[in-house]
Amino acid sequence: MFKNLRIGTKLSIIFVFVVTLSTLIVSFIGFNVAEKSIKSSQITSLTHIAILKADWINTFFRERSSDIKIIQDYYNVKTNFPIITMLATDRANLAYIKAKKMLDDQIKTFPNVNGCYVDFMLVSPEGKVVYSANELHEKIDLDSYLTGVEGKKAFEQGKKGVFFSDIYVSELKDYTYGMLITAPVYNFKGYFTGVIALELDMDYIFKYIQDTTGLGKTGETLIGKKITDGALFLNVLRHDKDSALKRKALFGVRSAFPMMEAVQGRNGADISIDYRGKDIIAAWRHIETFNWGLVAKIDVSEAYAPVNHLKITVLLTTSIFFVIATVISLLYAKSLTRPVKELSDITAKIAHGDLTLRAKVESKDEIGILAISFNKMTESIVDARSRIEQTIADLKLSEKHLVARIKQQAIIADIGLKALATADIKTLMDEIVSLAAKTLDVEFCKILELLPGNKSFLLRAGFGWNSEIVAGRATVSAGSDSQAGYTLISDKPVIVEDMNSETRFNVPTFLLEHGVVSGMSVVIHGKNRPFGVFGAHSTRKRLFNNDDIYFLQAIANIVAEACEHNQLENALISEKEYLGVTLRSIGDGVITTDNKGKIVLLNKVAEDFTGWSQSDAKGKILSEVFSSININSRIAEDNLVDIVLKTRKIVPFSDDKIIKNNKGTEKTVSESAAPLFGQDNEIIGIVIVIRDVTERKRLEEEKDKMKMKMVSASKLASLGEIAAGVAHEINQPLTYISAFIQTAQDDIEENVKINEIKLGKKLKSAYTEVKRINSIVQHLRTFGRQSESNMRHVNIETVFNNTLLLMGERIRLRNIALIKDIEEDLPMVLANSNRLEEVFINLFQNAIDAFNVKSDNSEICFKASLSHDKKFIIISVRDNGAGIEKKTLEKIFEPFFTTKEVGKGTGMGLSIVYGIIQEHKGAITCDSELNIGTTFEVRLPIKYEV
Repeated sequence: MFKNLRIGTKLSIIFVFVVTLSTLIVSFIGFNVAEKSIKSSQITSLTHIAILKADWINTFFRERSSDIKIIQDYYNVKTNFPIITMLATDRANLAYIKAKKMLDDQIKTFPNVNGCYVDFMLVSPEGKVVYSANELHEKIDLDSYLTGVEGKKAFEQGKKGVFFSDIYVSELKDYTYGMLITAPVYNFKGYFTGVIALELDMDYIFKYIQDTTGLGKTGETLIGKKITDGALFLNVLRHDKDSALKRKALFGVRSAFPMMEAVQGRNGADISIDYRGKDIIAAWRHIETFNWGLVAKIDVSEAYAPVNHLKITVLLTTSIFFVIATVISLLYAKSLTRPVKELSDITAKIAHGDLTLRAKVESKDEIGILAISFNKMTESIVDARSRIEQTIADLKLSEKHLVARIKQQAIIADIGLKALATADIKTLMDEIVSLAAKTLDVEFCKILELLPGNKSFLLRAGFGWNSEIVAGRATVSAGSDSQAGYTLISDKPVIVEDMNSETRFNVPTFLLEHGVVSGMSVVIHGKNRPFGVFGAHSTRKRLFNNDDIYFLQAIANIVAEACEHNQLENALISEKEYLGVTLRSIGDGVITTDNKGKIVLLNKVAEDFTGWSQSDAKGKILSEVFSSININSRIAEDNLVDIVLKTRKIVPFSDDKIIKNNKGTEKTVSESAAPLFGQDNEIIGIVIVIRDVTERKRLEEEKDKMKMKMVSASKLASLGEIAAGVAHEINQPLTYISAFIQTAQDDIEENVKINEIKLGKKLKSAYTEVKRINSIVQHLRTFGRQSESNMRHVNIETVFNNTLLLMGERIRLRNIALIKDIEEDLPMVLANSNRLEEVFINLFQNAIDAFNVKSDNSEICFKASLSHDKKFIIISVRDNGAGIEKKTLEKIFEPFFTTKEVGKGTGMGLSIVYGIIQEHKGAITCDSELNIGTTFEVRLPIKYEV
C-alpha cells in the first residue's frame, strides 16, 4: 500500500516518522541517564544522612551511660542518699534538710547541662522516689514508685547495672516522650543503697532525628524497634503526627521492607514503598545500642521531579511538532522533499548526540518556520540536558561535601585515639596541626597557648610557617589587636574572608608576611581557664563553612582534653612520689599485696609491727610475715587477704587483736583491709592498715569511768530531786501502819476484846502497804545502782510504770495532770530498761520544772505509738509549761548547759539522755514555743544490729 502513495505523501510520512522517532530516542536515552544519576545521587545522600544520624544516636546514648556512671561515684550521692532514704518519713529533721541541700547544690543544675534531661531522681531500695531534682515533678514523684511498666522495669533492672528503658509517653506537661536511665548506688562499704534514675526528654532526640535537612519536602527519618509481628515506629512521622509508639510495620508487607531490614541488623538502600503506599528512595541503618532501625527516605516523585518535568516538556513539544510536520508535509509535499531530507540528516546526527547542529533557514515560508521550530526544539533539548547536568553537578557537590565531612570525622576520631595513646604532648600537637592543615586544604595551622597573666600567647605547634618562627619561642598578643586575642575575648569561632579588609582587629604582621588572606580560629577551652587558640590560615581567598568550623573546634577540644590529660598524668606522677613518702611516714602500719597475697610494700610502722624489713618481706605470703590472734581467746583470726578476695569488699577496722612480730613481741592493734581494683573491675591487690590501739584503749577506759561517774552523779541529782516525792509516797502507807499498830496497842492495854475477822482484814491491809513500801524501795535501789550494759527486749509501758513509782508522787504534789496515751499491742524494743527509765525520769523532771508555779491546768502528756513504716517506736513527752527560747534549743543537749539557777541543776541531764538514745541507735528532738509548751520526741528502732 505504501508503494502506491505519492512521493510527497511518502516524504511526509517518512519526515514525520524520522522526527518523532529521533526525538523519542534522544529523550529515552537522556531520561535513562538522568534517572540513574539521580537515583545514585539520592541513595548516596540518604545513606550519608542515615549513617550520620545512626552514629549520633549511638554516641548520644553512650554519653548518657557515661553520665550515670559518673553520678554513681559522686561522694555527695554516696554520703547523703542513705540519709534522705532513712529520714524520708521525717523531712523536717535537720539531718534530712542538710543532706537534701547538699544534693540540691550539686545536682539541681545537672539536668540542664545537656538540655536532654528533665529530672534526676534517687529511688530507695523499696522502690520509692526519695529525691527529685525537678521541682515541678517533686510534688508528684516524691514518695511514689516509678510509674508505669517502664518505671517498674527500670527500677528492677537498675539494681543490677546501667539500664535504658523503652520510650514511653509522658504523663506530665513539660515534655511528651521520655526514657529512663537507671543504675545502682553503693555506699563506701559496698552496700546497695538505692537506684539513680535519670529521666530523658526524648523530644530533644526526636528533634534531631526529624530534622529534614537534605530530605526535601517529602523526605523524613524514621526510627523503630523490633516487636513480635514487625516493628513499632518510635518517633512522630512527617506525614502522620500521631504515629509515635502507635503505628506498626508488619513483617511480610512490602511497605515495611526498609524498617524490617534495619531492625534485624542489616544496612542497605533501594527503591521501596512507605507506609502511605508512596514510591520512595530509602536508606536504612541498624542502631546497635538498642537494636533499633533507622530509615532515611524521600518520595520518588520529588527525587525524579526534574526528569518528569523534562518528559512532559519533550512529549508536549514532540506532539506539537508532529502535528505541524504532518500538516505542512501534506500541503507542501513536493517543496518539502529537499528540506525534509536536510532535516532528516540533521535529525540523524542529533540522534547520535550532536546537539550543536541547526537547520538552515533559507526562506520565510512554512519550510523556514519548520526549520526554526526544529532549531528551537533542539535548543530546548540542549537546555533541558544542561539543567539535568547542573542538577547532577549539584548532587555531586553535595556528595563531595558529605565525603569531606566524613573524612573530617575520621580525622577527628584518629586524632582522638592518638591523644589517648600518646603521652608526648609536643609530638601530638605537631601531628595535629599537620593533619588539620591537610584536611582543611590550607597552608598554615597553629596552636597558641595562653600564658599566665592572660596577656600573650606562645606558639606551641605550627605547620607551614617560615623557619624563623619556631614553635615554643614565638609569641602573639592576647589583646584585641590580634585575631587570636579577638577570638579569646569573643569566646566564639572567628572567620576572616579577607585580611586586607578586616576591621575587627589589627592583623598581626607575621600573617601578612606569609601572605595570609583568609583564616579561622577557635578557642581551646580548659576546665578552669582557656588553654589557648587553634587557628587555620590560607593564602587563597576562601569561604569556611560550618563543617570546617565544627572540624576545627572538635580538634581544639581534643587538644584541650590531651593537655588536661597530660597535666593529670604529671600530677599523678607527683602524687605517686608523694604517696610513697606519705606511706613511709604515716602513723599506721600499711602493707600492700598483690591478688595472690604476696607482699609488695611495707611502710616503716609495718616493719616495726612485724619485725620484717621491706626488702626481706617483699614477695612473701602475708601469713609468713605476721598473723593476728583474738585478744580474748588467743585463737588465730582469718587472713584479711582471703576475706577481701572472697567478698570483694572493704573489711572495716576490726575489734582489738594481737599481732606477734618475728621476735615474739606482742602488740594490741586494730586492722582493716580494702581491695584495689583495676580498669576491668578485677582485684589487682589488697591494702592492709594496722593501727596501734594501746593508747586508745587506755583513753576509752578512762572515758568510760568518767562517763559512769557522770551518770552516777546525774542519778544522784535525780534521786535528790525526787526524794521528797518518794518520801511522801512511803509516808502514806507508814501512817496507815502506824495508826493500825497504835490502835491495836491501845486495845491490848485496855483489855478490849479484839474481833479476829476485823483484825485479819487490817493485818492484810497493813501487809499490802508494807509490800508497797518494799516495791518502792527496791526500785529506788535498782535505779540508783550502776547501769548494766545488757540489752533485752523491753516493754515501753513497763518502763513507764516503773518511772511513775519514782516520779508519780512528785507530779501529784505539783498538781500536774498526767495523761497517758500508749498504743495497744506495741512491739517490744531491744533496750536497757534501767537506762531507758533514766531517759523518762530526766524528761519528766524537765517537764515538771517547766511549771514555775502551781496551776490548775498544768499537764504532762506521755504518748507512745508505732511509726507509719513500723520500724520505730515514737515516744513523746509534752508539757504546756513556760517553753524554751529558740536560741536556747540549739544548746539543750550540750553537756553542762542549763537555764536553771545555780545549785538547781547540773546541766548533764539532757546530755546523758542524748547519749543513751544514741547508744540505742535512736534519735531525740525537741520542739518548743514560749508560753505554749515543750515536746521531746524519741524514736527507738524496733530492730538493729548491736
